[in-house]
Amino acid sequence: MTPVERRALEEAAARAWPPHETLARDGWVLRFSGGGSQRANSVLTLAWNGSDVEAAIDAAERDYRARGQKPIFQIVDISLPADLDARLAARGYDSIDRTLLMVKPVALAIAPPALAVSRHREAPKAWLDIYLATLTPDRRAAAPAIVAALPDPKCFFVAGRNGAPAGVGLGMAEPPWCGVECMATAEAARRGGAARAVLADLERWAHEQGATRLWLQVLERNAPARALYEGLGFEAVGSYWYRHAPPA
Repeated sequence: MTPVERRALEEAAARAWPPHETLARDGWVLRFSGGGSQRANSVLTLAWNGSDVEAAIDAAERDYRARGQKPIFQIVDISLPADLDARLAARGYDSIDRTLLMVKPVALAIAPPALAVSRHREAPKAWLDIYLATLTPDRRAAAPAIVAALPDPKCFFVAGRNGAPAGVGLGMAEPPWCGVECMATAEAARRGGAARAVLADLERWAHEQGATRLWLQVLERNAPARALYEGLGFEAVGSYWYRHAPPA
């Protein structure tokens, strides 16, 4: 993947989870949403056109604290300026939640999912119930508003097992890419094939939308999920993590 393709993919991933408010400064994008979503409440650092990095960090810290939020920076392995992560570490910022960006080609012939999967233009209650149950309370409170504001084309998937909702996922198409978001399985249905079924139908939907490649983000420490995705042909092409400011 070329640097241009890599940055375009990171920008698509950012658009797939839009914050309530943004503020552009020196090439960075400050995102504000409230709640516990790090992606929707952090500085996106894919570009830099400023002249004083330390002053820009100071300004970002003031903006977040003025809203009652902790300053958080999303650091991608292509963040700019290149020494930003080291600068934040020197300020005492903690490194949190290293995450892998994984991609795979959309298969031309995709086998039907093993379980029944329904598609929805908006998130049904069963989808929200399973997805929200996996979140921390602060993320759970803010997530429905973010989900309701997601851009089209999108599709919510619900896999059923023995007549009950078992797993969910979300497809966000922006050809040639389609993002895989919000994968979650009901606790009682773990290891029952729900995630595989959702991914199979999501890939079929992505092909219908004209996408040729899938992307997803998974915590590096989540070994079971990584094993599932790698077994389905996903490969890591990059990573990101968050830097959380120390107490003021």
